[in-house]
Amino acid sequence: MIVEDHCLFNLFSTTTRFLIHSAYYLVILYSFRNLCVDGNSEDCGH
Repeated sequence: MIVEDHCLFNLFSTTTRFLIHSAYYLVILYSFRNLCVDGNSEDCGH
C-alpha cells in the first residue's frame, strides 16, 4: 500500500508540474497576443 501511494504521489507531482508549466506558457502566449492586439494588429502577422 505504501508503494502504491508513493507511485500515486509521484504521478500527482508530475501532473501538477506539467499543468503549472502549461499554464505558465499559456499565460505568456496570451499576454503576448494581447500586447499584439492592443498594438498594431497589422504588424503582428495574425
